[in-house]
Amino acid sequence: MKVLTVEQVLEQHTQAVKDQDIERIAFDYAENAVFITTSDNKNNLERNIIKGKEAIKNVFRSVFTNIIPLGSKMEFTNQVVEGEIAYITWKAESKAFLIPSATDTFLIRNGKIVAQTGFTILCLK
Repeated sequence: MKVLTVEQVLEQHTQAVKDQDIERIAFDYAENAVFITTSDNKNNLERNIIKGKEAIKNVFRSVFTNIIPLGSKMEFTNQVVEGEIAYITWKAESKAFLIPSATDTFLIRNGKIVAQTGFTILCLK
């Protein structure tokens, strides 16, 4: 099986996120991947360290259920790739929430996301 490039993994991953396809999203992560996130919810900074593919799947399930359910607006606004590192910016809006700005950085090795960091500004409408 051919190993995907960083660009290919990023494209596959962002499309799976747009489609809210949990299994396709999870496919992109290494079994022992680490996802470090912070979100600013009315200046209350929340920090999370999520370890492992199953725990990361649960994060996406929660986000798609509670914050940006299917049918919400979501746009990836920028992406930069340098070596094994990929960086994206995005924004989203649902009936209940506005995400005017968010960023994610990925470390991708051998066709899998091994580490990800993310920051989201989350506003209740």
